[in-house]
Amino acid sequence: MTVIADLPGRFRGMTKDVAAKVAHATAFEHAVAICAYASSQYFPNEEIIDEVQKQFLDRVIAFAINARRTLEITDIRQTTIDVARWKSVVPIDDLNIESNLWNALNKIVHSRHLQVFIFERPSTFVTQVGHEWILTYLEIQSDRGDKVHVDPFGMAFTFIDDLTPHFPKEKGSH
Repeated sequence: MTVIADLPGRFRGMTKDVAAKVAHATAFEHAVAICAYASSQYFPNEEIIDEVQKQFLDRVIAFAINARRTLEITDIRQTTIDVARWKSVVPIDDLNIESNLWNALNKIVHSRHLQVFIFERPSTFVTQVGHEWILTYLEIQSDRGDKVHVDPFGMAFTFIDDLTPHFPKEKGSH
């Protein structure tokens, strides 16, 4: 028992290890969804894409908060985003690519401007619709620095690939 200001009681909550596991598990869940969203082609329908981009950006923000907590608690700062899902169809010459995962997550957490670029390409999925929409890059402006672009699939995949080995599955978990 602990006594603070003559009040008996005890502290309850998370230790560093538990906090890291909880943040990682939550970020991992969102990372898997981000990879799925960023790997899909969508019908050219404003109502559908409005809902998709809302759900997607909600996932990106939740991922960024929890992934950043994971990196901060585990003191991992130098992870490079070196995967890009759609680089063969979207040239990056005009983009200011952020390739440091820590910096990308910070930009998202502190963003004042967060948009997803929806690429319209000739349809290979359903040729009757003429073209399909693909979520290709995030455009982020925070309160510090220049506007940057991040491949959301690359960001999420890098987190999964580089951080998950630090959090081995416990026996009996899914």
